[in-house]
Amino acid sequence: MTRLSLPLCLLAVLVPLGAGLLVGRLRDLRTARVIAAVAATLVFGLMVALSILMRNAGASGYLVDPWQLSLWGSARPVLGVDSLSAPVMALIAFIGVIAMVAWPRHMTTQRSLSALLVTHGLVNGLLTSLDLGFFTILWIASTVPALLEARGARSADGSSRPKRAWAILLVATAVPLLAATAVLLWARLSAGVAAPLHLPDLVAEGLTGRPGLVVGLLMGLAVFTRSALVPVHGWVSQSFENGPSGTLLLFWATQPGAYLMARVLLPVFSSASMGVPLRPLLALLGLFTAVYAALLGLAQTDLKRVVGFLAVSYGGAVLVGLASTHVDGIGGGLVLWLSLGLALTGLAMTTVAVDARTGTTDMRRLGGLSRSLPRLSVCFLIFGMAAVGLPGMLGFVAEDLLIHGVVESYPWIAAALLVATVLNGINVMRAFTRVFLGEAPATAVRVPRGREMRQRERLAAVALVGLLLALGLMPQTIVSLRADAAVDLSGHLSEHAPTHAGDAPHTP
Repeated sequence: MTRLSLPLCLLAVLVPLGAGLLVGRLRDLRTARVIAAVAATLVFGLMVALSILMRNAGASGYLVDPWQLSLWGSARPVLGVDSLSAPVMALIAFIGVIAMVAWPRHMTTQRSLSALLVTHGLVNGLLTSLDLGFFTILWIASTVPALLEARGARSADGSSRPKRAWAILLVATAVPLLAATAVLLWARLSAGVAAPLHLPDLVAEGLTGRPGLVVGLLMGLAVFTRSALVPVHGWVSQSFENGPSGTLLLFWATQPGAYLMARVLLPVFSSASMGVPLRPLLALLGLFTAVYAALLGLAQTDLKRVVGFLAVSYGGAVLVGLASTHVDGIGGGLVLWLSLGLALTGLAMTTVAVDARTGTTDMRRLGGLSRSLPRLSVCFLIFGMAAVGLPGMLGFVAEDLLIHGVVESYPWIAAALLVATVLNGINVMRAFTRVFLGEAPATAVRVPRGREMRQRERLAAVALVGLLLALGLMPQTIVSLRADAAVDLSGHLSEHAPTHAGDAPHTP
């Protein structure tokens, strides 16, 4: 571990939390927007600084805050970042800035800004936590702002399904992780461990026997639910249908389920402790979700739900990569995690822009919007193609790495994953042609000219496209940083499959 000279991780947690609590109490919306934008920009600067420090340190091990907390009679660092968490924190900081700038004014209130900032602070705490106890508390707390935001949301039929979906998600993911943490604490205290919930020690020592089986299964259940694997994917599609808000995008882009899987489940629990081939099982679940969600996307008539099922499908693909036994597959899953966050943010931004101008995202009532909204149509196409792996974009690099590595681990899963990619490409083109091309149906909503993208929306779109292109055309930096995390994960393989961990990662 390398100790930072300043508590940058703590600042990354406290700045958005403090700003969120302040913004929620303000009555003037203009002042609230300024404070929220300054806080989001400051956090993004902190994340850039942490990423640079991580890169200069060789991207190995943790960068930890200088202060320590004495738990169980032993002082340990509480907050830190490594090559797994630092890029994700930079991603959600960038998404936070985009949401502040580009979301329609009618969706931007003191309440929504407060929820976004508080969520940002909580997920930063989740990503930097080096103690499983704190991790569990933040895992639960990070769901609360979105639940509160969903209280006023209504489905198309007027029901309160979004609120119920988030309430069920909160309980269904909190109970198993709380139980797993309690069992783990009891087992390690019984063994006389000085710091029973310190994550680096847990990864180094592992957990076997009956406690390992119980804790592993409980954590696997939490991963399953929070990752929106089929059949518990409804909370994502419901949320996208009634948003998507900046709070949802931050929460989804963080991928807490995938992070728990990569940070704790795979490194700590071996197949011997679980009694099952853990990685192949997770890969199968991710594959089924990727294909099934892509098929469901073909039946959707609402543009927001199409984007939601695209998110679910590629979330499953990320889990397939993390469950790979080859370093390229793991690295591809980690890079896809980042590229998909950027591309889906762009798709969500254009979708809510269409909604703001037409009052609907029902594709049966839309058509020919490219005549009145040409820039918006181009943005939707670019972000949609970036999501499914357009050459030159970061998604292409991610999918190339992912398929290359999964072929080495599970050849038939790689073939099926290609089918999911093709189906998602069809979904994107189907939505694009129905909404933006062709002749508008007689019942279509008419959009007068002059309602094109505003300057702030154009700036956000250019920033997203520029970053996707820059990382896609010059992927060495991000690929090598994620490769370090992939090598660490492949070093914890429980199955005796070839990992090629010592080889250089494949670069397209």
